[in-house]
This record gives sequence, structure tokens and C-alpha cells, in this order.
Amino acid sequence: MSPNPEIDQALCLTEEQKARHRYTLVERFLRLEFRRFDLRQREQSVADTILDMSFGLGLRSVRIPKYETLSDITGIAIPNVYNAVKALVEMNILSIEDVDGAHIYTLIANPDEWRCRARISRARVNDAVNVLKHYNGLGEKLAPGVLDAITSGPHSEEKGTPENFNNHQSTRALQVDFMDLINFSPVKSSFVPAL
Repeated sequence: MSPNPEIDQALCLTEEQKARHRYTLVERFLRLEFRRFDLRQREQSVADTILDMSFGLGLRSVRIPKYETLSDITGIAIPNVYNAVKALVEMNILSIEDVDGAHIYTLIANPDEWRCRARISRARVNDAVNVLKHYNGLGEKLAPGVLDAITSGPHSEEKGTPENFNNHQSTRALQVDFMDLINFSPVKSSFVPAL
């Protein structure tokens, strides 16, 4: 037995298990991104539901036969589900393909391609997550000066306009890592099924 059982376990994973693990990481990442961007409550609910039904179940895309299905899951009226889906497609967060009469919903896993405003920078969110990890005894211990810098005052990356939040250098580095992780070509479609 090797000194690192986690590596031994990772090497024994099947391709399906590795893919499911990647999808879990992407799901966590997108859930944080949905909170970070300026989405209306209904758009957020529909996006979260599609996330749960795709990446949450280990799938890249999900087939949804009709808006009534999304309405039943979210509790949002069908016309409002339609409007939320249409808005998500317009913001390039969601892509829908019509394949043999089935509607295939795919989330665009690259937030740099989304056409909506970020409310807060990814660096600020990461700082807040690190503070929570620190206060809950998870992860590495932060040096006192680092913790003070994170928890006080304005953050240097926020001196620009909210539209510039996606252009932060650490955002680009993190995005490349996640795009490598999921290894997908984003699907582009402006198709929205009729009511």
C-alpha cells in the first residue's frame, strides 16, 4: 500500500466515475457563478434546476420534454418559465437544441461567455469562501495579516465597474482550469422552444 491512499483510490476510478467527479466540480463552480451574476429569481431557479438535472445527475445535458416539467419542479408558472429560459438563452448561459423533437438543455460552463453583469468579482467570492473555511477549521490556516486583508476594506480588484469583474486576471486563470477540467466545446444556440 502506498503512503497516499487518496492517489491509490483516484487511480482505481473508472472513466464514468472520473467524469461524474468532474461534473460535481463543475456543478459547484456553476452554482457559485449563478450567485455571483445578476440573475432574477426565476432565472436563478430555472438555471439551478437545469444544473441539478444535468451536472447534478452526472450528465452534460438534459432532455426536458416541455415547459410544464420545469414548472412542476420549480413551482413557477409555465409562461414565467418560458420567459426565464428565453432570458437565459439570450444571456448565453443556456443553450437549447432540438434533436428529433426532443429539447436538449445545455448550460454554458464558461461564465466569461455569459452576457450578463457580475454583481461581485470571483476573487472577492473566493476570499469570502476562504474566510468561512478559516473560521470553520477547514483548509489551510490563514496568516493573521492575510485574514485581516481579506475581511477589511475595499478590495483592489473592485475599483473598476462591475462589467470589468469578469476580466480579473485570477478569473481568467480559474476559467482556463475549469475549461480544461470539463473539456467541452461550449454549444451555442439561440433556439427557444415555443410555448
